[in-house]
Amino acid sequence: MLSCYDLNCFPLFDGVDEHALSLLARYADFKRFRAGETIFTEGEKTGALCLIKEGSVKVSRLIRGGESQNLGILEKGMYVGAVSLIDEKAHSASVIAVNDVVTVQIDCQGFRELAQTDPAAATKIMRAITASLCSYLRKMDAKFIDMVQYVAQAK
Repeated sequence: MLSCYDLNCFPLFDGVDEHALSLLARYADFKRFRAGETIFTEGEKTGALCLIKEGSVKVSRLIRGGESQNLGILEKGMYVGAVSLIDEKAHSASVIAVNDVVTVQIDCQGFRELAQTDPAAATKIMRAITASLCSYLRKMDAKFIDMVQYVAQAK
């Protein structure tokens, strides 16, 4: 069984109090994957947030012609699947273990149970996740603007 100490090492949960993390830990599980093993596939509906405790993962997405486009490598302390945890829809990318990986996974069912048990704790955790996603979105907006400006200058 996990404890709050297994979760507070993730930057995602910076500022979330011990009580909320202790409750969340009740709904979290360690999962291990060997190098090359698929953690989840684009289009799969797991509703799971996956925190990378050890190792690294490759995130990719299918593009036209069925080719796989590498979106990046995520390492210890990072996460994938937050949007699927929130909206309970299919994952938008595939995630594969680059090396042996240990994850902490929290699914939407467990998070819903936490929200019913302690709405205040669930709100603190959801705010942390939302703040992280907003930060990521702002970075992507800046990259998009840079790309548009680059294309405009090239014309």
